[in-house]
Amino acid sequence: MNAPRFGNHIRSHRKRTGLSQQNVGFLLGYGNTSAVSRHELSVSIPKLLTAIGYEVVFGQPISKLFPDLRKAVEEDVNKKLAELEGHVQKKAKEAIRQSLISQKIAWLDERRAFQEE
Repeated sequence: MNAPRFGNHIRSHRKRTGLSQQNVGFLLGYGNTSAVSRHELSVSIPKLLTAIGYEVVFGQPISKLFPDLRKAVEEDVNKKLAELEGHVQKKAKEAIRQSLISQKIAWLDERRAFQEE
């Protein structure tokens, strides 16, 4: 099974700036254009330092350059947060490590309130 491809806006930002793949590759420390091409075509996801490099080059947050990837990560984390909340609530009922459980519940509540804003 193939890994999912996550669309990005690297090519459109590169074209808007007038930079070539070679120029962007040079700025990011690559010796050729192949990595930039793979990123633009969503064949591969750049490493974190490279993604930050794209952010610096184009003046756009990583989440704006890679919106599909950001959305997939957000959905996965939110799913896991729901699982964690269920686990924490269960532990709270069992009264195990009550202060730590209370701290986690407060954090989960704050996070949910922030997302609803």
